[in-house]
Amino acid sequence: MLDKADKKAIMLCILKTLEIHTDAEHPLTHEQIAQRLEKDFGLDKPSRNTIANHINILRDGLDYDIRYGAGNKGVYLVDRILPAIHLKALISQLATAKSLPSENAQNLIKALESLHNKHFRGLKNTSSVKNYIHQRNEQFFNNLEIIDTAINKGLQISCTYNDIGLKGELVPRKQGDKKLIYILHPYEMACVDGFYYLIASAFDYNELRHFRIDHITEIMPLENQKRIPLEKITGYSGCISFDLPKYVREHVLMFNGKIERITFIADRYILNYVWDVFGDRAQIKAVKNNPKQIEFTVHTTAEAAKIFAKQYCTSCQLISPEQIRRELSLEFNNVAEKYK
Repeated sequence: MLDKADKKAIMLCILKTLEIHTDAEHPLTHEQIAQRLEKDFGLDKPSRNTIANHINILRDGLDYDIRYGAGNKGVYLVDRILPAIHLKALISQLATAKSLPSENAQNLIKALESLHNKHFRGLKNTSSVKNYIHQRNEQFFNNLEIIDTAINKGLQISCTYNDIGLKGELVPRKQGDKKLIYILHPYEMACVDGFYYLIASAFDYNELRHFRIDHITEIMPLENQKRIPLEKITGYSGCISFDLPKYVREHVLMFNGKIERITFIADRYILNYVWDVFGDRAQIKAVKNNPKQIEFTVHTTAEAAKIFAKQYCTSCQLISPEQIRRELSLEFNNVAEKYK
């Protein structure tokens, strides 16, 4: 409670009132602002002229975007940390983010909603978030924090890596009868297709692989053990910094494996899907004497290429390398046998 409000206090209270209570559809008159100052902050009710003077200072002197409502009835604040449509887009992404536990997603959504005024509605019912698919690893954010710290300090980490059981539970991988403890050299984290991945080298293997962060439990930083320098990782000789966008582009669908140059011939109408999956790194050209077909070359893993070839098998064929083509032929034959 303020017994005697000075000019600065009144101005701050006016700004807070505009932040909480106004937008283009809900302006407040000077009289209504004065009433809110009296009710919400315990101030002696200022005159409408005092309110008008302070609003002019906020708008013209301090560059706050304060505008008049329709018919000059009342004023509202336009400036926000994020516009409403941006907040709604972020909230929609959080609601369907498979990598987040549902409770964490709900809490993040509530935090985003608080950045706008009381009239903002991101979701009609925040509890509906639990009806989407979400992973169940409650250690997820703890994992992110420990991994981020280890990456920044260049440290190794130890953890348990899990598969998913019949009831959706995490089942630790084992070596014989004992739980297998992974020793990882972390370089980066990436969010791909709604899941968070740790890109790291495992044990003493000098190659990069990626691991679902929501499948990790019992994670610990190894304070006195530095990770392998990136330049000693296979394929990264001479590299000082890690190129995350390049890694994600090459590891389509986040399959581990060697990056290869792979060429397809396809019907032109699947160009949309080629761009969706491989982006502008695909080298695309028209097939001579056949305007209905294209040829495109990509750099990705064999498994990712085979998945694409299988998904669009009626519209494209993998033509090189020959070894992957032979593997696909055998797999298609096996599938044909199952559907006889």
